[in-house]
Amino acid sequence: PNHPPNPKVTLLEPAREAIIQTVQSKIREFGSAGKAIALT
Repeated sequence: PNHPPNPKVTLLEPAREAIIQTVQSKIREFGSAGKAIALT
């Protein structure tokens, strides 16, 4: 079924991508910090 694109979804898409990127980089930071603590 062809639904018309939802303008809200279109507007939120870039913001959602940016949030995901930020969260992933934070996880990477905390992940490497956690590994460093575990190794100490």
